[in-house]
Order: sequence, then C-alpha cells, then structure tokens
Amino acid sequence: MAQFTKQALIDAFLSILETKALDKITVKDIVEKCNVNRNTFYYHFQDIYDLIEEIVTMEAEKITTIHPIYESWQKGLEDTMIYILDNSTSILNVYHSVRKEQLEQFLYKITDKFLVDYINKASEGFNATEKDKIFISKFYRYAIVGTILEWIEKGLTEDPTELSRQMVKILEGSIHEDLEKIEKKGVSI
Repeated sequence: MAQFTKQALIDAFLSILETKALDKITVKDIVEKCNVNRNTFYYHFQDIYDLIEEIVTMEAEKITTIHPIYESWQKGLEDTMIYILDNSTSILNVYHSVRKEQLEQFLYKITDKFLVDYINKASEGFNATEKDKIFISKFYRYAIVGTILEWIEKGLTEDPTELSRQMVKILEGSIHEDLEKIEKKGVSI
C-alpha cells in the first residue's frame, strides 16, 4: 500500500508539472490531487526536491537498464533525448524553473553510465589509468549534457536521433584519440 501511495504522489506531481512550472508547485497541490494529507507526503518525501530526486533516479535507471552494453550507448543517448522530447512540457517546466540543476543531475546520471561503460571497454589494450578514464569521462559528459541542455533551450527542434548520432560520432573518435595519446606519450592525463 505504501508503494502505491508513493507512486500516486509521483504521478500527481508529474501531472501537475504538465501544466505548472516547477517553482510554482506546492506540496498542497500534490496532496490535494491525490486526496491524501500532508503527513502522507512527508512520510514518503522530505520535500518536493526529494520527490524529484526519486523520479530522476527511477527514470535514469530505466533508461540505463534498457541499454547496459557499451555498444548501445548511442541508442541509450537517443532514448534519453526521445524521453525528453516525449515529456517536453514537464522537462521545459523544470528547465525554466529556479531548480534546473535537477534536470542536469538526471542527464549526468544517464551520461555517466554510458560513458563509463564505453570508456572502460574502449580502453582495453591501452595503458590508461583509472584516473585517466575518470577524467576523460567527466570531460565528455559535460560536452554531452551541455549539448542536450542547449537543445532543450532552443525548444527541442532538432531531431534527437540525428543529434545523438552526431555526438556519438564525434565523441567516439575523440575518446579513442585521447586513449592513443596516453599510450604514445606513456603518461597519464
């Protein structure tokens, strides 16, 4: 029963987010939509941002579970962008709110999963340290998340499949070149 109520609160929040900016949504709005009292909300979540964190974690896990293998990172990136497009009203309401870092955290969680898997596989046979791989991963995650945030800022007009294909094409070559540079120079980044 508790899990059902928790999901009802999440669903109510997402429904409200379709019509209202994130910074305008209150706990009162959510509990009224669910027909529960405030204590029920606070039993499951500390505040609205805790609820958002739960949603971010759930959605990131869904997307990364579908594409766990490093070869499918383009598909995972594409699916992430299609998810954003399919939920564009909610995403734009979060993006244009005072707490858009929640959206950034969602994108970082997904991107980190794909990049770490890809870099670990791509670095096989290279003399890259764990520190090198972490640095490369962080560097490229900002490129991906920055590109996606710009896509959102511009109104999600570009085709997500084409944009994800372009990013992967550039990044795969660059990551491979970075690993070769480490190998040739015999030093870490």
